[in-house]
Amino acid sequence: MSHLDSLSHGIAAADTGTTVAGIILWVVLMAAYLALVMFTVWQVIHSPRSDDSRTLWTWLVVLAPLLGVVLWFLVGRNAAARGGERSGS
Repeated sequence: MSHLDSLSHGIAAADTGTTVAGIILWVVLMAAYLALVMFTVWQVIHSPRSDDSRTLWTWLVVLAPLLGVVLWFLVGRNAAARGGERSGS
């Protein structure tokens, strides 16, 4: 019976290590995702767009983060770079 106990203890230890590694992986991924969303909001706020446009982009990134971030980097950032000066100031 002691062989079976040591085998089950080894499996439990392996499961614990896998679980901790999984938790660490997800925490790192979520932190990176949050940093990307925050960076995108910062870029939107500091972009050379009108106040109304920046407000809409900010709401899009905050309310639909994955879609907002992807759209900003595909469409919004390029249009903002071509847009020139802010029309509101």
